[in-house]
Amino acid sequence: MLRHPLLAATGLAVLLPVACKRGPAPSSGGPRGTESAAASAASADSTTADSVVLERLPGFTRWPGYRVSVARTGRIAFRVLEPGDSARSVRDSIPPARAAALLDAGPRAGVGTLPEIIRENVELCGLAATDHGTAVVTLFYRGRRATVSDYLGCRDAVPALRAYEAAIDSVAGTERWTPR
Repeated sequence: MLRHPLLAATGLAVLLPVACKRGPAPSSGGPRGTESAAASAASADSTTADSVVLERLPGFTRWPGYRVSVARTGRIAFRVLEPGDSARSVRDSIPPARAAALLDAGPRAGVGTLPEIIRENVELCGLAATDHGTAVVTLFYRGRRATVSDYLGCRDAVPALRAYEAAIDSVAGTERWTPR
């Protein structure tokens, strides 16, 4: 029996931003209605990712692996993970709102709730094909990080995670820098 709720999720639903209005944070003590701005910012920082990194590690393919990071500020950094190919490092930027929407979609795709290594979970991977690459997604928060290693030989193990990996590539525009 499949137990993880994201197994039934569709990939497209993960990427739809939800507009919500955040009201004032409840006071945790002190005079009624007052909360220190520093305490409020610290709690938001620990639950809001400030960047995401996607590493595509190749299997037996002719394409090199790469690492792309997207910061909440919109900064993008791309680097080919091919030995001796240090010249292929690129920086770019996107609108901060687009980067923030991408980062906020990560937890909904399972980053932080899925096992760190999907291949080791029979429920999520089952019988795997060989010689495929791996996608490693890491969300960085203040003081912690959440990582999921997705072996692509686990066919459609978690559709929401696969859609999120594709969204990172799409938003960052990695196709500009990868040979196909």
